Parts: sequence; C-alpha cells; structure tokens
Amino acid sequence: MKNSIIRFEAVAYPTLNDAMQALQAGRIDCVFPAEFSAYEAEQQQVLVTTPLVDAMIMAIIRGLRTVQIFRLMHRCAVR
Repeated sequence: MKNSIIRFEAVAYPTLNDAMQALQAGRIDCVFPAEFSAYEAEQQQVLVTTPLVDAMIMAIIRGLRTVQIFRLMHRCAVR
C-alpha cells in the first residue's frame, strides 16, 4: 500500500521458529525479514508479501592469507 503509513513495533525473538510461534499465537502480526517460498508459506498457513527489496548481501573481509581466512572466529561489524 503505497499511500498508507503502517507503523511497526520491533519485537526480538531468538529464532525464526520462536517468531513463527508468536505469529501463530497472535502475539505479533508480522515476521520480518523472512524468506519463505510459496510452498513453505502454505505449509505454515501464512501469507507472504512480494519481496520488499532486491539486494545482494555479502560479507567483506580484508585481503588475508588463505590460512587466516579459515579461522573459526572473525570479528565482524554489523549494522
């Protein structure tokens, strides 16, 4: 709806499964972001919108030697 103002209150859930349970129980009205196929949505008995954005999301790392890239832990900035 391009001509409407819809406001959301962010409610954090630790997992998508927890958020989906809250949605089914009526404690929340929307789960975002989510990536469901039409089949998955039908199985969960929910509606999905068309994609809100089309973006390539990548990680950017320093030019490290190959051995360093495969460390178990990296410090990462998130937005």
